[in-house]
Amino acid sequence: MNKLPHIGLRIIKTSVVIFLSLAVSWLRAGQSNSLYIAIAAMLAIQPTMESAKNEGVNRLIGTLSGGVWGTAVFLINIFVLGRVHVLVQYLFVSLAIIPLILTSLKLKRPATVSIACVVFLVVATSPVGDVNPLKYVGNRMLDTFIGFVIGMAVNPVSLPDKAENNE
Repeated sequence: MNKLPHIGLRIIKTSVVIFLSLAVSWLRAGQSNSLYIAIAAMLAIQPTMESAKNEGVNRLIGTLSGGVWGTAVFLINIFVLGRVHVLVQYLFVSLAIIPLILTSLKLKRPATVSIACVVFLVVATSPVGDVNPLKYVGNRMLDTFIGFVIGMAVNPVSLPDKAENNE
């Protein structure tokens, strides 16, 4: 007979932070992106509070550096390179990721490289339509911070041990 898989506390916490992330995104309708909130919240769910804090700090630092570099590249592409061929803009984006990675390494935070690059690419290459680019970046960074807070609030929650329930 097939036994149902064990659903542990980390799985439950992940499900809870996803719901909370989606609910907060709904409350911030038009300003937030539920994906960014949920990703940040999920990544904050770690086996220990220490690893959760480290992951959260790395995520926030990576988001900030990726957001700053991405905004600079986005603005240069719009206002300086706007009339050149799109492949020239893509080349610029590709080259601009080098100093971003070097920034993470210079800060002695190699764990921030991946998230910094993800945020950079989201900001530098996303069409934002009529939205102010700085407002767009601010909202993406706020989404990450909100997700981090949700994850950090849920992460320390623990359920009673089975032995405690039997007493």
